[in-house]
Amino acid sequence: MIDNDTPPASAVKSALPCPPRRRWVSLVLCTLIFAGGVVIGAGLAVLAPWEEWPPPKRTFQQRRDRLTERIAEKLDLRADQTAALRDIVEQRLENLEAIRRSILPKIEVEAEALNRQLTPLLTDEQAARWRDLYTTLHARWFAPPDENAATRPASAPAQP
Repeated sequence: MIDNDTPPASAVKSALPCPPRRRWVSLVLCTLIFAGGVVIGAGLAVLAPWEEWPPPKRTFQQRRDRLTERIAEKLDLRADQTAALRDIVEQRLENLEAIRRSILPKIEVEAEALNRQLTPLLTDEQAARWRDLYTTLHARWFAPPDENAATRPASAPAQP
């Protein structure tokens, strides 16, 4: 049974008012969002610290002093305690450096083995990229202690 009082669906759609198209609102909002991004980006560029990246390696003395200061600050140490801590930190850092020097040759042997085994698997293009990457990493990881400021003991003279 068909109800004759119900209007067809097309008549219902046309009877509802269409919302007005407000393109200017979308345009203004897009412009505000874009301008906000520009302002935030410029602010971050101005406020961002412009330091060398990666940061330069710290000398032995800088590492000793920084570690001593951080521990002393966290524990609220007195001056005499801080002086004793500085001596302890210096000795421990020297021991850690000795361990590093003793283990580094073993790590270098493994790195060379990795290089020898990986190179034959690569295409010519990949091998060229790997050589560049390996050379960079090798220079960073296996720099001799006398050339690496971060591992130079306090008594070692600086190289020109």
